[in-house]
Amino acid sequence: MLNKTTSISLHYIRYKETSVIARFFTESFGMQSFVINGVRSAKSKISPSLLQPLSICELVQYHDEKKDLHRLKEIRPDQILKSIPFSPGKAAIAMFVAEFLGKVLHEGQANDSLFGLVKEWILELDQKEKSYDSMHIALVWNSLGPLGISPNDWRDILPKGILPNEEQTAGIQSFFNWIEQGGESVSVSGAMKQWILDLLIHYVRTHMEGMGNIQSLTVLRQVFS
Repeated sequence: MLNKTTSISLHYIRYKETSVIARFFTESFGMQSFVINGVRSAKSKISPSLLQPLSICELVQYHDEKKDLHRLKEIRPDQILKSIPFSPGKAAIAMFVAEFLGKVLHEGQANDSLFGLVKEWILELDQKEKSYDSMHIALVWNSLGPLGISPNDWRDILPKGILPNEEQTAGIQSFFNWIEQGGESVSVSGAMKQWILDLLIHYVRTHMEGMGNIQSLTVLRQVFS
């Protein structure tokens, strides 16, 4: 059966000589994997940019709930990203967010609220000219509700036995006040932001089996160090 759905590109691996296996977060069916034939050939009509992390596409797919690997009839851009692919900082953030989503989503399980949140966040990141280096941390926090693991407040993300000192408490409170109230930037050090992101990832890992490590964190920290 043919279905049309908006999707967010997450990751792809090479398959055979000219094809790829690509993973998308789709609005209609959650995360899905597709074989895309010939995309790496010189004659391909599919732009490689559509497979870059967080590209927003429209897919026309042959959907079969019994299969784990699907096929596409068409893929075309839904939104054209103007800055994310060309900014090292934004590209590093996109790589991290795409990997994070790939770790926490389950094949074939739609999540409308999370999809809408992520799509809106991508478009906001693409438009931002400055003060975007904390946006991925805010996204991870805001995704906890749609993932069904929302804490009561920031204290719940602290591992048992961890008691933040006065400086850490002030920093983390300032950061989450910024998330709730908005604003251009947050006056928190880079080291504090890394610590908060580590706390969030640890929290997610303890609530979701099989998450594993996020390799792109290394690149992200190198870019923003």
